[in-house]
Amino acid sequence: MKRIFYTSFLGMLFSVTLYSQSGSINNTLGTGGSFKVKSAASDSLLVVKENGSVGIGTSNPASTLDVNGQLTADQVKVDGIPSFFAVHIPESDLITGHVLATWNETTSPGVHDNSASFDQSTGQFVVPRDGFYSLTSHIELFSAGVSGAHLYVRVDGVITGLADYTPTSYSGASAMLSVAGVLKLLAGQTVTLLITAPDATPGFFSAEQGYFSGFLISDF
Repeated sequence: MKRIFYTSFLGMLFSVTLYSQSGSINNTLGTGGSFKVKSAASDSLLVVKENGSVGIGTSNPASTLDVNGQLTADQVKVDGIPSFFAVHIPESDLITGHVLATWNETTSPGVHDNSASFDQSTGQFVVPRDGFYSLTSHIELFSAGVSGAHLYVRVDGVITGLADYTPTSYSGASAMLSVAGVLKLLAGQTVTLLITAPDATPGFFSAEQGYFSGFLISDF
């Protein structure tokens, strides 16, 4: 009894440091409980909630790890980010209003589809989860006609603001079109590329080399 009182008394007078060269310090939290590391000015330096959530700089973490402040690290690895990069296989004898539908995501250097969400036989990217996605594409068109051509990004068949237009194409010449931007997408939506050339000659209009890529930037 005296020893307990003496230790408690010292803890009131001096700061106490806990350390262990081997083993661990265990604390079983009850329902709704938490483990906290506090300072004189704040009680939220480090908080571990009973549900496993950890907060740094916040006493009420909203996710598994919730950091309120700047995070500095030499390297951060995040698994499971949807990402794809596909190389376009030339398509010929096209008519205007064509969805680019032949792609290679298996053999060319750098191509990939780490979420199995891009169909290389249809050119359709099915959004695997809600979030903000960066999408880019670069396509070479041939014999687009004197009025030029458009390259559009479509979501569920609807043209978005991501588009490029080349007004200087003419029969027998090539045109390079590029799109790049960020879209807010929902899981299950479909993304495709559409090319239009109002006065292209059927049988001559073609979509040549290029690529289509996308990746998740963040959830929302």
